[in-house]
Amino acid sequence: MLLWIFLSDELFYSVLCRYHLRSGNRSFRQTQIDLFNTAGKKQYYLGLPNNLVTLINKLPLGSNLTLNQLLQEHTLLPYYRTFLSNREVKRLQELMEGKESKSIAQIAKIPKSKLYYAEYLRFCPQCFRQDLQQYGETYWHRLHQVSGMWLYRNDKDWLNEHSRAFTHLTASCFYQ
Repeated sequence: MLLWIFLSDELFYSVLCRYHLRSGNRSFRQTQIDLFNTAGKKQYYLGLPNNLVTLINKLPLGSNLTLNQLLQEHTLLPYYRTFLSNREVKRLQELMEGKESKSIAQIAKIPKSKLYYAEYLRFCPQCFRQDLQQYGETYWHRLHQVSGMWLYRNDKDWLNEHSRAFTHLTASCFYQ
């Protein structure tokens, strides 16, 4: 297993992309099997991943990342929590921990209309430059992916959209 490094406010999807690139896996399917013991076509919504218990159990010995940290610091769960009842949050967490993903969007109240959610991953040009300078690579920031977020408050920069649409984790997500 490769060393897992979770950067500040890094979207879990971004960690998966970096893992895939460093793993030497030639296919997305192999990366899914490595990490989740499955190769489903629509693994999960990018900001609300599922099957996280399987992944946590595969982290190398000495890894300090807990399931709760992963949920709170690397997914969009904290942003959706604001609009959900305690019962819905509990159910959403259960779905994210397990293998079932069919009701995640429904429980999180993610509308099917593209007017309400970003179809493209977004990035701040200033953060892009800072990440490249600080880490030698860039990554997808969680805050930039929040629905309705178009201007990044720290830099007062408009967020740019990636050239490909990503709503679910699929093979094309890994080729940027």
